[in-house]
Amino acid sequence: MEDRNAKCQMPNANQPSPPVKPKLGRNFITCSLIAAFFALVVLVVFLVGITKLGIVSIPYFEKLYTGPKPTRLVAAQPLTSKEFEVLVAARLFAQQVAEKKAPYVIEIKESELTGALQTSIDSALRNDGWRQEFSQLVVRPDYLEFYGRYARGIIHAQALIRFKPVLENAALKFVPLYVQIGDFKPSPELAYKVLSFVFSRDLGAWRLSFGATGLQDMKLREGVMQLYLSK
Repeated sequence: MEDRNAKCQMPNANQPSPPVKPKLGRNFITCSLIAAFFALVVLVVFLVGITKLGIVSIPYFEKLYTGPKPTRLVAAQPLTSKEFEVLVAARLFAQQVAEKKAPYVIEIKESELTGALQTSIDSALRNDGWRQEFSQLVVRPDYLEFYGRYARGIIHAQALIRFKPVLENAALKFVPLYVQIGDFKPSPELAYKVLSFVFSRDLGAWRLSFGATGLQDMKLREGVMQLYLSK
């Protein structure tokens, strides 16, 4: 028999539900793991970039670095600027003594250009903190190839630049055709800005002169630069 006094209790729609407590601990751990993952990705990308530039040698990443490869290595004896001028003048004089008419054609070997470069490059570095490890010039029929390695403490810079020499006001200026710094191949404009941390002068402003010889023309052969001089 039913109990008439029993009341059926229906849920009240207006009665608020009990608050749900946020899972702060679990959310915090999840966010922390995501942040740590992205920080690790950024760090790895940064280390790879530094390694590929060749600035520093980083364990476990150094195998990623190959660096620029010159066409060949040039063995040279250092030549001061004065010794280089005497060398050019002596060959010019020999042409004049042989009673040949102007323009006189003399040849400069890439080893002689490299010797003069190695002696003069120290004065072109930004400060005494940088030191020259190796510099050279390779002469190809279509371009001059500059290759150099420089260091300052644990920081290193390695570059390869191919230039087209252009005659301007009896001197040679160098128009970049190809630039590689570390494993990167930036535009010449960007490369010169990067190398300005190493060199005190813009590489685009470098000139090669041969004294009062009246340079009229220049031609390139494999390993040799030919100069056409008027006096």
